[in-house]
Amino acid sequence: MLKDEILHYLDKETKTVNLEELDDKFTAGGIAKALNAKRNTVSLYLNQLTNEEKLVKIETRPVHFLHRASLEKENYKLKKNVYQSVTKLEQENSNQDLLKRFVQINPSLKESIERVRAAVLYPNGGLPLLINGESGTGKSYLVSLINRFCRTHKLIKKSAPFITINCAQYADNPELLTSNLFGYKKGAFTGADEDHEGAFVEADGGILFLDEVHRLGPKGQEKLFTYLDQGVVYPVGETKKGKRVHVRLCFATTEDLDTSFLTTFTRRIPVKITLPPLSQRSKEERLNLVYTLFNNEQKKITKPLSISDQVLDMLANYQPTGNIGDLKNAIKLTIARANADQKDNETITLTAYNLPLDVLSKSKVEVYHPSSKPIMITNETEVDDLIERNFPEKKIFLNSLNKLLKVYEQSDDNL
Repeated sequence: MLKDEILHYLDKETKTVNLEELDDKFTAGGIAKALNAKRNTVSLYLNQLTNEEKLVKIETRPVHFLHRASLEKENYKLKKNVYQSVTKLEQENSNQDLLKRFVQINPSLKESIERVRAAVLYPNGGLPLLINGESGTGKSYLVSLINRFCRTHKLIKKSAPFITINCAQYADNPELLTSNLFGYKKGAFTGADEDHEGAFVEADGGILFLDEVHRLGPKGQEKLFTYLDQGVVYPVGETKKGKRVHVRLCFATTEDLDTSFLTTFTRRIPVKITLPPLSQRSKEERLNLVYTLFNNEQKKITKPLSISDQVLDMLANYQPTGNIGDLKNAIKLTIARANADQKDNETITLTAYNLPLDVLSKSKVEVYHPSSKPIMITNETEVDDLIERNFPEKKIFLNSLNKLLKVYEQSDDNL
């Protein structure tokens, strides 16, 4: 159906959009041309999808449309479906401190995120950062937050490049990885028919993220030394004339730092943090993650979710080998199974019956304490609303403490 094709098209395009340079790909005419459809029909569906809160409409000339869930995945908090301009949308998000918000959901990472903040805010382009942790612990997600944080706080231009290289794709060819990172000169090796600039030059003025960086061999790590020490990169086949670039560097690895890297490499990276697996995080933190993932999924399907405490409890105590990635998939599957059984219902009700078998078998819950009523997540629900529900006694204690402090201050003024 054309309506679904439009939604899928905008989902794909919005994932790589530069809001400062919206083009015809996001207009009714451009979408109609891309999908070989009539413009009037496309316009009708675009407005329907906007009313259904699946798209965001930017009322410029021409009008542009963006995929709402894809924008929200990039940590835009959207209060409306229609904005007069991109500037208005960004003003709504300009005061967000994404790193502080990350700590609200992941309180055990407070010290690590403070170090990340210090690295990012360090003068003259920040400090290199290395993130260690098992697969699925949120390393790539954290780097995406750093990218948004840098743009929101004007540490880099909003149009600055954000280049990601997964070094694992070059596991069998470290020389190719090195040449793609640093570039190469014509004739440097067989097949080098022309000069190639490489990822460092492409990322100039922005951020370069090297995932699974342990795949970069000793020679590649040694070439990194030059950039870390001098701010200059030398293409393969060039030893005299390097190129000065300004790049913020983020690295991620699942491997042990002491055995997988040259000491001279790790010594040049002043900020190193480790993201712990789900099994080492508190019950409060795992619940926060469950709330966040459910809230994100609800915004995609737009149907209200009614979730039993038993479902929340089992997912919060689920300890998958794939960490957050597996937890996210478990939540998607839970919703998908419930939706298949309740496809005609306005609200999707989630109970333990809908949980995947893997969650039921790997959830470390022995006794259930059923609540009086399930939680509801709608289009208007914010993650903060759900987190406040988490351990309400903490909120009561803080409110009581604040009242006592006010009484003390008032009595002190009268002395």
